[in-house]
Amino acid sequence: MAPLYFEKKLEIHYDGSIDLLRLDAPFWRSLVRESGLNILHAASTADVRSYLLAESSLLVWKHRLLLLTCGSGRLDAALNCLNAEASRECVVGMRYSFPESATDPDFGFLERQFANGTWEKQSPQSKPSILEYSWSSVPRWLTDFSKNLIVSDFSERTFPKASLAALRDSEIVQEHDFSNGGYSCNICHGEDYLTVHFSPNPGGPYFSADWRGFPGQIPPILEAWQHQLGYASFPCCSALKA
Repeated sequence: MAPLYFEKKLEIHYDGSIDLLRLDAPFWRSLVRESGLNILHAASTADVRSYLLAESSLLVWKHRLLLLTCGSGRLDAALNCLNAEASRECVVGMRYSFPESATDPDFGFLERQFANGTWEKQSPQSKPSILEYSWSSVPRWLTDFSKNLIVSDFSERTFPKASLAALRDSEIVQEHDFSNGGYSCNICHGEDYLTVHFSPNPGGPYFSADWRGFPGQIPPILEAWQHQLGYASFPCCSALKA
């Protein structure tokens, strides 16, 4: 997996006129391919399409999507594909985050594409710092964003899969083990989701998790991770409201 500082996240919310679930599987396969990413596992329910990518995740709901990449993905290509089927005029808000230490051309592309709304920079909440920007086309946007956890300083151990036992009855559970000991998963149930990307590489170990919902299950999972992965605190754990 790529070092922590390459990880990027894009979350887009559309208004009620757009139904992303009407876009079929070939469209999403094409979007992933054009973005320079690879699909490891694909699954869908009536509420969500879930794609576990090579060290990345793509989750799609009716009016919302989430794309997490290790940095190799081209977000400009993904947006160009989306704009062809779901007009950017129908976007009501988004969040984009990338490492403060990185030069990221994708953010400049987003600024040019969405110049008619308001961009707000959020305070970095992790070390190394992750820059986070929110955008809205409406004066007051009350949509809850997801929470995230990014850790780059922990004991180099195998990811504790048993910590996810409480979520294994979810509608979608996708997992992938990498040859270097890395691990990725998407877990989805309706609007709730959890993604995990874990790399034990000695040259740049990191662990990234992103979630929304699962209110009863997430707190004990976080406690288990804190204990079993051997880090002292959560450098980045925040809920954002724009």
